[in-house]
Amino acid sequence: MFDKLKEFCAEHTAGAGCLMVLLVFVLIIGFAFGILCLESWIVMLLWNAVICSLWASAPHLSFWLAVGLVLLCNILFKTVHTCTHKKD
Repeated sequence: MFDKLKEFCAEHTAGAGCLMVLLVFVLIIGFAFGILCLESWIVMLLWNAVICSLWASAPHLSFWLAVGLVLLCNILFKTVHTCTHKKD
């Protein structure tokens, strides 16, 4: 797979620049995945410590359920910041 990508980069760009862009892209995706995992782990720990202590019948949250909960909350409660300055 990477051989085809290297060939594509060599044909269409200077080669090293394309690999650098690919490396930066992979690092950004990895960083985003790491942040998602950290948020999910914190949500899982807080849920299991607080909610399960308050209500005995509350289910324990696994890591993958916490990932889903974080993603769902990001979709539902994400705010879009738009800045519109009108000059008179």
